[in-house]
Amino acid sequence: MQYPIAGYIHAFNKSDVTLNAFSITENADKVDALSIEKVGDDWYLNVTPKLHANGTIRVQWTVKQTVAGNELVSNTGTFAVHIWAVNDAPEIISVDTAPLSSVARAEQTQLTVVVEDIDHAFSERRMTATASDDTVIPPSNISIVPGVNEYVYLLYFTPVADTVDNGNVSNTLFLSDGVLVDTSVLSLSVVSTNIPTDVVYSNLL
Repeated sequence: MQYPIAGYIHAFNKSDVTLNAFSITENADKVDALSIEKVGDDWYLNVTPKLHANGTIRVQWTVKQTVAGNELVSNTGTFAVHIWAVNDAPEIISVDTAPLSSVARAEQTQLTVVVEDIDHAFSERRMTATASDDTVIPPSNISIVPGVNEYVYLLYFTPVADTVDNGNVSNTLFLSDGVLVDTSVLSLSVVSTNIPTDVVYSNLL
């Protein structure tokens, strides 16, 4: 980012002005690089913020006016720059899909989901999930709870008991920071459990 600062040194004949010193006096940890350059008679502040930084930085500089080798006057000024954060989308990093190798009806499956969101606190994030066939995995049979830290979620789902044939179902995860959303689709094959045949006795006599 480049900012003209000539207006802050208008009291001088700009062709006679040289930069004596400059420094960041507030939030220097938010800046990767800083320079002040003179182009013609105009001065510019060049700022490169650090990745994901936000806040206000203040720069102080001293300039002096020299004529015929004699320093006539010097002055110190400050310049404030506000750095606005850019909202990066949250990201679903990984899902432990090993449990998907055998998903049985009427049995709960747990998956560990790891996410990343550098801009938002845990309280601002939401993770939800839906099944492609809610006759096999209805919404009431899906739950998501916090894991071991703010970047881990535990996804639980339970296919209903054997009412239809086996089939392929997908679960779609949604991770939102309130503005941007990341998704991940998990494919699974639901296997019927072995339900014993009921034997009905009747009096044949």
